[in-house]
Amino acid sequence: MTRNPVCAAGFGAAHLLGQGRDWRRRRAPARGEIDLVVGGSGWWSVPQNWFPGPFMRWQESGNAANARGAVESFAELVGAPVVHAAHCGALDCPMAWAPVRYRGYFEGGASIIAADGTVLAHRDRAEGPGHVIAEVSIGRRPPTAPPPTGYWLRRRGLVATFAWYIDGGYTRRWYRKNHRANGTRVG
Repeated sequence: MTRNPVCAAGFGAAHLLGQGRDWRRRRAPARGEIDLVVGGSGWWSVPQNWFPGPFMRWQESGNAANARGAVESFAELVGAPVVHAAHCGALDCPMAWAPVRYRGYFEGGASIIAADGTVLAHRDRAEGPGHVIAEVSIGRRPPTAPPPTGYWLRRRGLVATFAWYIDGGYTRRWYRKNHRANGTRVG
């Protein structure tokens, strides 16, 4: 059994579905235990307005490949087809922990991946909002990719790692101040 099983009818029979929570992290994927992964992401690009530009563009090329690769390799990791939806479009917002703005975009990309890792349909973020359709065989099979050895599914770039730790530290403090102090529980 998966940790968060969902039984779905409408495929001709009930199937055990796994909900994709976070494509980047290990989070104990249910290897060989589910018939279909249905998930999505809101993966941010590396900021387009931060200095130095050439370094940030270099980091973004790796980040974009990582975002797409995380989705495409997940099917082989768990042994089930993947249906993935993602936010797309521009993103411009203040950074809570820094006196600069973030200007970038969601990596996006709608995809349907067969259990063996074959990309059956993909819509790139640059194509804008939309959907993909493909015929996919639903059902589990032995995973073909070895499990990751560490916490993260894939190696992250320097900017993504930096942002993860800085943002995580800031939001933990914000949460303690704004929710725990008044007894409110979130999540």
